[in-house]
Amino acid sequence: MDRKCSTATGAMSKRHGSHSYSWMARHSFVPEILATGMRKVFFFFTDRLKRMINASGYKVWPAEVESIMYQHPDVQECCIIAAKDDYRGETVKAVVVKTSGSTLTEDGLIAWSRGQMAAYKVPRLVSFVETLPKSATGKVQWRQLQEAESSP
Repeated sequence: MDRKCSTATGAMSKRHGSHSYSWMARHSFVPEILATGMRKVFFFFTDRLKRMINASGYKVWPAEVESIMYQHPDVQECCIIAAKDDYRGETVKAVVVKTSGSTLTEDGLIAWSRGQMAAYKVPRLVSFVETLPKSATGKVQWRQLQEAESSP
């Protein structure tokens, strides 16, 4: 049962290839694994590819940053969008609705974020708004915020 798989450098046998090549040789595609019941495979939805922020080559998923931002006691709602940056290409911007009576500042939120997430995920820009635009079903309209940020 010595199956072959082709790579960029030519055909590699299961015995001599790396682990990932040998695994791919034995299991041609993920649905086959699910159908055979040999292994349990779980997929986790991270975010939409359109929303990904490319900050200096690092991939930042807004949903991940938003979930951390919601842990701050003075953040009622937030939406993470991409902002143009001359050095990094894109940078992370947080559009935040503060809780009533909050004295949260931009610098305070950025400093708190530095202790909670990786440096490349920390919002470099923060803007406070009264409300976030929402659809009829209550979902935050991130595209409106993104378009407003992108327009000159």
